[in-house]
Amino acid sequence: MDQQGKIIELIDETRVKIAVKKHASCENCGKCHIGNNNDTVTIIARNNIHAQLGDLVEVSMETRNILNAAAIMYIFPLSFLILGIFIGNLIFQGSKKDVLSIILGFMFLAISYLIIRTKEKTFSKKYESIITKII
Repeated sequence: MDQQGKIIELIDETRVKIAVKKHASCENCGKCHIGNNNDTVTIIARNNIHAQLGDLVEVSMETRNILNAAAIMYIFPLSFLILGIFIGNLIFQGSKKDVLSIILGFMFLAISYLIIRTKEKTFSKKYESIITKII
C-alpha cells in the first residue's frame, strides 16, 4: 500500500516520522491518535533515499506485511482467548466452571498482549514502512 505524507521529524539517519492522511481502513481502528478527530496519523518510516525535513514523500508497505501485522494484533490474541477458555473447560469442574474458564481465557489474552509487547521491536523492524520517492 502506497501513501503520501510529509516528513515532520528526523529520528536518526535512517528513520523519520511522517504525517500521512488516514486511510479509509483506519477509521475503525483507533490505534493512532486515540480520541483525536485529526485526519492524519504519524508513522515511522525507513529513509533510505535521504529525504529531508518538510519533504513530501511516498511511503510504501507491502500488503502482505499489513495483513501479517493485522493477524498478529487481532488473530493471535483471539486465539489465545479461545485457547484459555477451552483449557479452562477441560481442567475446571463444578458450578463455577464457566466463570473460571472465562477468567483463564482473559488471562491467556493478557499473556498474548505481553508476548506481542516483548516482540514489538522485532515486529516494528519487520513491518516497517519505507520511503520510496520524494514527490
